[in-house]
Amino acid sequence: MASVREQILDYIVEQLNAVSGVTAVRSRLAPVPRSEGTLVIVTWQSETAAEQVMNGVERTLAIKLSIVAR
Repeated sequence: MASVREQILDYIVEQLNAVSGVTAVRSRLAPVPRSEGTLVIVTWQSETAAEQVMNGVERTLAIKLSIVAR
């Protein structure tokens, strides 16, 4: 089973792919060809965890959306 972070990122990509004319991907190592059109690259930047009162933990996930529009 994928981690919660992976599930969140997959959900974001799924929602972005629902937008007409946009292709969203998790990460991209190869150059983006001009024929590909609008591309949204979703990557995670950082994740922090802070202990809260009553033994709870608050987590923050920072993501980066890179948009390539041609």
